[in-house]
Amino acid sequence: MSSPFFTVIIPTHNRAGRLGKTIASVLNQEEKDFELIIVDDGSTDDTSSVVEAIGDDRIRYLWQENRERAAARNTGVSVSRGAYVTFLDSDDLLYPEHLRTVREALRSMGLPPVYHQAYEVIDDAGKLVSRLNIPGGRINRLLFTRGNIMSCQGVFVQRVILSDNRFNESPVLTGLEDWELWIRLAAHYPIPHGEVVTSALVQHKERSVMANSSEMLITRKNAFKAAIGQNKTITSMYAEVLPVLWANISTYVSLHLSEMPSRKFQAITYLIQGIRQSPGILMRRRTWAILRNILLR
Repeated sequence: MSSPFFTVIIPTHNRAGRLGKTIASVLNQEEKDFELIIVDDGSTDDTSSVVEAIGDDRIRYLWQENRERAAARNTGVSVSRGAYVTFLDSDDLLYPEHLRTVREALRSMGLPPVYHQAYEVIDDAGKLVSRLNIPGGRINRLLFTRGNIMSCQGVFVQRVILSDNRFNESPVLTGLEDWELWIRLAAHYPIPHGEVVTSALVQHKERSVMANSSEMLITRKNAFKAAIGQNKTITSMYAEVLPVLWANISTYVSLHLSEMPSRKFQAITYLIQGIRQSPGILMRRRTWAILRNILLR
């Protein structure tokens, strides 16, 4: 059996009600040279029945004990066969031209080690919430200065590279494990970006980031900073923009705390911390969203 050009990996946990639509968005791709690996991270709902009902031989379904999405993605990588691997959360969507557009871009660039394609954010009704609006070109530094701008479904990495660069499976890093990996990759490979939007992140109340406690957010922030700070390759190569990265992670925590009525004081504390780390953060849209939440909620 010949190896496919793409492997699409979907980690999932108790998302049976949404998973079918996500799978359909993969199977309906104009580009047909792919395999789809679904890693069920210990679901207790009828996820397996949803997958079995589809009955497509391009799908491989794996079940494992719940170990969080970093471990699920790594499991998918370990059995993948595609030249390039990409990841799709089980509540997000690919537009039909997604894989075709990416394959054309990869070929035109001589098959780069890592690549990213633009995406948009929509709500459950399909209404546009926001769109990644950055020009094509390398985006390595933007991972420090703009935050985690790379969506999982927009990231394409040569499988041989992912074999040596796995997601950090530490439970305390869950939610930031993708950003941490993208930064590690950015320290070794140029990351070109395609500016055409070909997929969507679906914003809804059940997204896992919405369910985090304040303590979990703060623990996660500290784990992320430790993981990056201990990597000498990253800290030496990107020393001048590290303060902006720390400010971005501080305001990431502040934003989510500002959405919790009882945590407004903490939100202010982390916002101030971010401004001190990089004063320019004051002019970001996220900062104004934090202030709006604090003043109006």
